[in-house]
Amino acid sequence: MAKQPKAKVEFNVAADAKALKDMIKEASDIKTMIEGQNDALKATKDRAKTELGLEPKKFNQLLSMYHKRTRDEVEANNEEIVDLYDKTFN
Repeated sequence: MAKQPKAKVEFNVAADAKALKDMIKEASDIKTMIEGQNDALKATKDRAKTELGLEPKKFNQLLSMYHKRTRDEVEANNEEIVDLYDKTFN
């Protein structure tokens, strides 16, 4: 059986204002949480610099490599950061 295409939904401010208002409030709450987490991330990065002497750029590289699990890909591009990663996580 062929899949039926979805009907296009047309925005109608008179009918959809409350739903839109609720969605905007929800999205704003999410952005507020993200901003708080970004502040916590910055604080952790600052601690790595002040307590460990690690430059923010290197911290960001390690964080990205760890979070995205891209060690092998990064190895081809940057031997120094991979060496630091290996010494830290192995």
